[in-house]
Amino acid sequence: MGLRQLRIFTEVYQEKSITKAADKLHIVQPSVSLAIKELEEEYGIKLFDRIGRGIFVTETGEAFYEYASHIISLYDEMENKMKSPSAPFQINMGSSITIGCFIVPHIVARFRDIYKNGEINVRIQNSKQIVQGVMKNEIDIGVVEDRVEDDKLISIPFLKDQLLFVCNNSNQLTKKNKIELEDIARQPLFMREPGSASREIADGLFKANQIKINIAWESISNQSIIHALKENEGITVISHKLVEKEIAEGSLYVLPLYPEEFKREFILIYHRNKYLTPAIKSLIGLICEEKKESRHIKTDFLNL
Repeated sequence: MGLRQLRIFTEVYQEKSITKAADKLHIVQPSVSLAIKELEEEYGIKLFDRIGRGIFVTETGEAFYEYASHIISLYDEMENKMKSPSAPFQINMGSSITIGCFIVPHIVARFRDIYKNGEINVRIQNSKQIVQGVMKNEIDIGVVEDRVEDDKLISIPFLKDQLLFVCNNSNQLTKKNKIELEDIARQPLFMREPGSASREIADGLFKANQIKINIAWESISNQSIIHALKENEGITVISHKLVEKEIAEGSLYVLPLYPEEFKREFILIYHRNKYLTPAIKSLIGLICEEKKESRHIKTDFLNL
């Protein structure tokens, strides 16, 4: 196995086509096919299924890609560092949508103040997509909502969070002193998309209690949900950090029901095999400092 074969494999994986991979690498198709065949024969595995004119990565191929992408990334990083020690560098950071709204912007700004010759590329997606990006080495470090159970990843909790049931002030449930989960389920729910951490937690809570729900609004945007909730009857599940302003000004109301599952932590993740450059270590340090700064956030209105 050589680095050339790994580069060819990762290109085929990303393009999902031998023809497109060959064009991108400026080599002939038989050379691409041969490189894939050599890898499969060397390890006695099947990397792709050939069905009709298409190719589809196998489960083994998915695992192989994780290792191959890390090897290539580490080699390229070594080459750049050894040949040009002071050359500009780039860090690919991934963030869940909620964390990306109120934490990531000032972390990136602080990092850029420290490292003038570096750049951070930020990808904002739901937590599930960020985890996948870290696993495939498309993302150097990620910040997600709630723990990730995978021994290939290093997980560092850095900030506590509280999910809330929230509605507008005209909702009939605001007049009740005691709220049950069944009361919530009878209302239209305004929810994030499947794969987001808050959605996974909420779905798990209702499923565990064998309660059916009515999802009337589904969006990848927290702000879209907040605006819709102000104008319509319904309930959402959302981080308290995203609605502090609306609750303080009285446009949204926190329903007094705080399931234990709604207490969670924001987690920093990176691949166990990831080489941490001094710049990446510095970025990790800035993220972990959020725990100290968050002590000043007021949460009195939650009555926890």
